[in-house]
Amino acid sequence: MNRTTNKPGGPSRQHGDRLMAFLHTAAAAHLGDADAQTCLGHMYAEGDGCTKDPAAAIKWFEFAAEQGETHAQHYLSHAYAEGLGVEPNPEESVKWTAQLARRKDPKAQFNMGLMYLTGRGVLQSDRMAFRWYARAAKQGLVEAQCNLGMMYIDGRGTRRDCKAGMEWLLRAANQGFAHAQCCLAAHYVQGEAVAEDYGEAYKWARLAAEQGYAHGQYYMGAMHEFGKGGAPMDQEKAVKWYILAAEQGDLGAQMRLGSLYSGGYSGCEDMDRDDSKALKWYTRAAAQGDATAQQQLAALKKQAKSKVVPLRPRQTAEAS
Repeated sequence: MNRTTNKPGGPSRQHGDRLMAFLHTAAAAHLGDADAQTCLGHMYAEGDGCTKDPAAAIKWFEFAAEQGETHAQHYLSHAYAEGLGVEPNPEESVKWTAQLARRKDPKAQFNMGLMYLTGRGVLQSDRMAFRWYARAAKQGLVEAQCNLGMMYIDGRGTRRDCKAGMEWLLRAANQGFAHAQCCLAAHYVQGEAVAEDYGEAYKWARLAAEQGYAHGQYYMGAMHEFGKGGAPMDQEKAVKWYILAAEQGDLGAQMRLGSLYSGGYSGCEDMDRDDSKALKWYTRAAAQGDATAQQQLAALKKQAKSKVVPLRPRQTAEAS
């Protein structure tokens, strides 16, 4: 008779090791060790050496967080914001985020800025959002630098200062932050916060697009479609960039593809009409709630219906 044995280091041995680790961690946690309490919280959250128990995880994270353990505070901030193992509670998320932010944690400071900007868990305040973003930005957090730049340009929470705004955007973009790169591209195209410069727009859009950033890919499509910023007018390249962006859900790219495939214009007049592809992209754009896409989709469907030719009844030969 064959007997199955577990080899050294096999599944049973590993399970036993994780169970022992859980028991040792639990013992230290019950004695009040904050690091062990945080570790035990993770074990319960992931089912590591124990049965997964989200409620128990939250309990141990809170024990650790009350002692000032930062990893536990980060976990609770995120858990209460997203409803991970607990009912979503924006106010409780703010509580733990604020504790971290007051200890100069840049990510927590950024999140406080976002909470004040959106009014999630706190009374909405552009001024407070600006303050928290500024604190995080000065510590080098690129997300905060980008948002701070946009607040300066928009005059939200502070007086409008386009020069300062562009400087903060540039600082984040030079660190490779794709969203900031795309914001710079947009401002160089619009020519409001800074003088219009399609060459600069192309440079920053390309850097963002090459990182796979959807709106940067959309801008690259537009540059090639209209031959701007030194990009050669190239319909094929334009469509390829639009498709890359649209597949990621970029609304502008989806709308542009719908338009091009349903008729085309502005440099793409010779593009073959393809109503099935136009329907595909307008459908995706409409699903995002875009009213124009919904109208175009309805018009295309009506047009397609009107082209259907009813079948004539089959005529049968009379018997002779």
